[in-house]
Amino acid sequence: MIEIRWNFSKGDEISYGEGLEKEVGFATHCLEFFSQHFWDAVRVVKEDGSYIDLRELLAGDDFYTSKEIRPEHNLRKMLLAGSFNFKGKL
Repeated sequence: MIEIRWNFSKGDEISYGEGLEKEVGFATHCLEFFSQHFWDAVRVVKEDGSYIDLRELLAGDDFYTSKEIRPEHNLRKMLLAGSFNFKGKL
């Protein structure tokens, strides 16, 4: 699982380049991983434990958004624009 830490740090986050080499099982602040390319391995987590699971979002879980997610969407930009809801604590 790639954990994107939204508003906090634990000091063990790695860069985009390091993440590409490692592929899974790491934490980062890099939102480039919030894309359909990494659909099965990404979760965005806030400090309070709320999260967005990319696999659930792309499967059509309407808790995150009422919008239909299509391959053309730039999920990173939608995340930054506040288009998604975060679920309760993990």
